[in-house]
This record gives sequence, C-alpha cells and structure tokens, in this order.
Amino acid sequence: MIERLSTLVNRVSNFQIVIWLTCFLFASQPFGELHDFKFRVVNLLIFGVIAFSEKVSRSAIIWAGISLYLALTLINEWHFADNHKYLMAYWALAITLSLWAKDEANILKVTARYLIGLTFIFATIWKFIGDEFLDGSFFYATIIFRDLFSGLAKIVTGLPIEELANIREQFNLLLSDPSSEISILAPVSENLYYFSLFSSYWIILLEGLIAITFLLGNRFCVRYRDLILIIFLGTTYFIAPVERFGMILAILGLAQADKAPMWVRSAYIILFFIVQLSGFFAGLVFRAVG
Repeated sequence: MIERLSTLVNRVSNFQIVIWLTCFLFASQPFGELHDFKFRVVNLLIFGVIAFSEKVSRSAIIWAGISLYLALTLINEWHFADNHKYLMAYWALAITLSLWAKDEANILKVTARYLIGLTFIFATIWKFIGDEFLDGSFFYATIIFRDLFSGLAKIVTGLPIEELANIREQFNLLLSDPSSEISILAPVSENLYYFSLFSSYWIILLEGLIAITFLLGNRFCVRYRDLILIIFLGTTYFIAPVERFGMILAILGLAQADKAPMWVRSAYIILFFIVQLSGFFAGLVFRAVG
C-alpha cells in the first residue's frame, strides 16, 4: 500500500492530488439543503465528475460557482455553521483564484500556508482571551456535555454511562429551551480536571507552534512546520473527533508541501483518510476500554 501511494505521489502532480482530496471532502460534507438525501446524491455526482475530469477540475469558472454557493450557504447559516465550513469556503475561493493565475500550484501553495498560519494564530489568540480555556473549564464542560466525547468522559471520569447520558440529555433540553428552569450540575472529577488542563495547554502549545512556523519563513520554521502539523493531526482528532476540520487541514498541509520529502506528502494523504475514520476508531477504543 505504501509503495502504491508513493508511486501515485510521484506520478501525479501535487496540485491534482489536492484537487481530488478537496472534491472527496466536499462530496462527503453536507452544506445547506445537502442534509437531504437526494441533494447528497446530487452532491456526490457533481464532485465525482469534477474529480475524474481533469479539465473540469481545473476550471476556474466551476470553482467560482462552488465558492459562490458555499458563501451564500454560510451567509444563510452563519449563526450555527461549523468553523471548518468557513475554512472550506476560503479554500474553494483559494482554488478559484489560483486557477486564474499563471503559476497555479505556487499560488495555491502560498495561500494554503497562510491559511494554516492564520487559522492557528487566531485560534491561539482566542484561547488566551477566554479564561475558560486557560483554566481547563472549556474542555471539562465539553467532555461532560457533548455527545461527541461520551466515551472519553466515561473513561476519564469513571462515571456510569447512564449518569453521563442523563446529564447530556438535560443539557440538550436546556439548549433547546434556554428559558426553562432546568438546573445542571457538572460532576466533580479530579481526573477530568487534570486531563482537561493538560489537553488545553497541549493544544495551545501545538497551535501556537503551528501558527509561528507557518507564518514565518526562517530555516527552523521551514524544517519543522510539517512535522508539528502532522503531530497535531495525528493526536488531536482521535481525542476530539472533529473529522472535517482535520481533513481540510490535511489538504492544506499537502497543498503547501509540494517540495517536501515523500514521507511528508504521504503522511498528509494517509492522515486525510485516517482522520475521516477517527470518530469510528475512537468509538471502538472508548467502548473497549470503558
């Protein structure tokens, strides 16, 4: 498998592989009405045609249309759209602009690098502005109240899964009706407190390093930026399985690594697919351990 992947990376341009992976991501990620099954099928067909036709996939007009659709969808959903959808829309626009340029691959490479750097510098700044991240309370509450982290919460706290499910159910009811008089008390767990505190500062450290190394161009940054991002992708999204964000970051990483060693580009491609299954793998591990 590794040999076949290496052959593919050598034979096909980095730009084309980035386009393929982007189409794969967009085909699997519902936007707007695409939550409906029929629209999902249409979405798969559209991006399937784009991916398998090099001429279509390199059409600036096609990508301009995709960018416009994503932008209009986000305007309509701005109050509840996930962060990765904004990054996907920026990326579609970056592909559009690069295809109108003479040196498309280099333009996309530079754009990807700065998108990564800016994404992480703003993420790091936000974490320092909000006290709830520095004291670990953001992760503490997220792990307790979000269904996404139910398995992790059971392992770290040691509480029965039924008790945690009841807490999350009350929390969801409160979200659906903020005027209700439901009172929720998060369980006290020393293990979860220290885990949340460690996770908070681990993420701040990695995100800060990613921001610095991708925004600056000195020898140290150029040498270690890919390694740091790969470590981030390989650790963060198995604890916090937010697959789509990890997948778009893997695409951006690959796009700016066209001159990087083979193992770097191969790692981004492998992580793109592994991160997509991170929720599934995390669920298996949590169920087995818990």
